[in-house]
Amino acid sequence: MNKFRPLKLFGTLRMTRTLRFLAVLAVVAWTADPALTQDASVSITSTPASGDTYGRGETIIFRLSMPQLSSGDPSTARMQLDIGGADREAVNTSSFVSLMTAVHFSSTVRADDLDTDGVTVKENSTTDAGNWWTHNPLRVIDRNHAALSNQAGHKVDGRQWGAG
Repeated sequence: MNKFRPLKLFGTLRMTRTLRFLAVLAVVAWTADPALTQDASVSITSTPASGDTYGRGETIIFRLSMPQLSSGDPSTARMQLDIGGADREAVNTSSFVSLMTAVHFSSTVRADDLDTDGVTVKENSTTDAGNWWTHNPLRVIDRNHAALSNQAGHKVDGRQWGAG
């Protein structure tokens, strides 16, 4: 009678146990990597149409860069801003994305916006982030970020219409 014999990888049970042990060590070493715990970062990717100041109707675009590949639907996400002491929100402009490392947000300058020392993104200000996940089951999505304070090249004056 023919019996089914499973194929032995590398020939011995001892080798299989050794490989499992090495795989566990690799996972532990990889998850202890301090680079995997870094925060996200925020930047402004748009440029004012006139000099260093956005006018009414111009759009300021922000980028939240995450330290690991992620997927999800950030359609309801918001980013909290400070424009001249007034609380504002930048809304998500990214749709469902697979294998993303960044999400974009935008805010349109209003007539009553005035910030002579530059736009500020508040610390850890991404809210209502929807369904996001990482492709590494040992990690969670980390959207914490430092504040981006008083960006001198990104001032706001809503009293004037933006060029363009």
